[in-house]
Amino acid sequence: MPIRLRLALLFAAATLVATGVGGVLFVRELSSGLRNSTLATLEVRAGAISQQLPDPGGQGGGSSTAGTGIQDPGSPPSIAGAVDAQELTQVIGPTGRIVDASGPGTSTSLLTAAQLHQAAQRSIVVQRGIPGQSDPFLLLAAPFGTGSVLVVGVSLATVDQAVHRVVLEIIVGGTIGVIAAGLGAWFLAGAALRPVERMRREAAELSEHDTDAGLAIPRSRDEIAALAQTFNGLLGRLHAALDRQRGFVSAAGHELRSPLAILKSELELGSRPGRSPAELSAALTSAASETDRIIHLTDDLLVLSRSDEQALALQCEPTDLAELVTTAVDAFRPRALLAAVSLEIDAPVGLVVEVDSVRYRQIIDNLIDNALRYAPAQSTVRIVVERITGGVSLEVGDEGPGFPEEFLPRAFQRFSRPDASRNRDSGGSGLGLAIVKSLSEAHGGTARASNRPTGGAVVSVVIPS
Repeated sequence: MPIRLRLALLFAAATLVATGVGGVLFVRELSSGLRNSTLATLEVRAGAISQQLPDPGGQGGGSSTAGTGIQDPGSPPSIAGAVDAQELTQVIGPTGRIVDASGPGTSTSLLTAAQLHQAAQRSIVVQRGIPGQSDPFLLLAAPFGTGSVLVVGVSLATVDQAVHRVVLEIIVGGTIGVIAAGLGAWFLAGAALRPVERMRREAAELSEHDTDAGLAIPRSRDEIAALAQTFNGLLGRLHAALDRQRGFVSAAGHELRSPLAILKSELELGSRPGRSPAELSAALTSAASETDRIIHLTDDLLVLSRSDEQALALQCEPTDLAELVTTAVDAFRPRALLAAVSLEIDAPVGLVVEVDSVRYRQIIDNLIDNALRYAPAQSTVRIVVERITGGVSLEVGDEGPGFPEEFLPRAFQRFSRPDASRNRDSGGSGLGLAIVKSLSEAHGGTARASNRPTGGAVVSVVIPS
């Protein structure tokens, strides 16, 4: 159901409930007020009649006489308090006989024996129907003289008519109010949602190629404008992510193209007739090297892909970092010896931290590989592990040319390389530092690249402990 229709129905329902509850309370108060006013009138009439009529009980029970004080029905009133067809008066003596009466239905006692007994002691109010009358009468029975009871009553036709008229007006007015509230909510919701509908149409027209397109922001500076700004921010992040993905795919394809081309060439050369065993062996060795390069590159891409999807599961366990770093450095010593580069370790013994030893070893290997690739001959690569406040720091530094200053902000971006001093010719794919960053963040840590004041690059990783 559209929001506009829901709002209209909600406003109409709320108006209906408010009108209904208010109408019921108002009618109840009106009915009670009219009845109280009628009862007050009956009390005044009863007082006036009791002052003008003689005491029937004081005359030995009295006898019914037309001239003792109350006119018969249909005769002109002769005293104050006399009644018309909508009013009645009845005097009942101590013995229960009707001493005098006037008005419709007064030929018989208007009170039961129990009510007559109560009325002889104190005033009571009774509502009852009268034979021959369509509307009920409100009766006031009060003690009168010695043991007698005076009953005065009036028809509730006027009260009922007033209440019915008010109920009808409330129903008609409430219906009009409910319809007006629903229509008002319909048009108000339409006006309020018009900018949202416009933004929806604009968003529906956007495509993945509209990298600079966005939603028009209303000038109202309200929640709708804030929503448009939020959508534009989201679109900007999505465009940036899409650009990174496109760049990632393009760079990955470019990186894979080179070793695949070399592999294809070596296999074609190796398959030509007349190749000597030495040439064939060299071709196979080169093909195997390029295959290893492809496997390493695809493994790196898989790690980054899992990191992006938050699916890089870690198996953390207590690990001696000094022992882990020593094992990694020993694996790189033959390569360092060929490059005439020294490897130094500064790690305290017994530094045990909860990490995934396989993934943390990848961090160490990538940092050492990156440092050896650009460290000049007769220089030193230092690996420093130390406990700091709130965690453990791993720092690998070389004495090479360092990072260009403009490269530092994007040092951990995928397939990102510095200038000619650190380019693809030296063997790097541009994924090493990106993997270091992803694995560090998977451990809840951070990675940072900088240059030493004395020269050389340094990359540090901090893992909380």
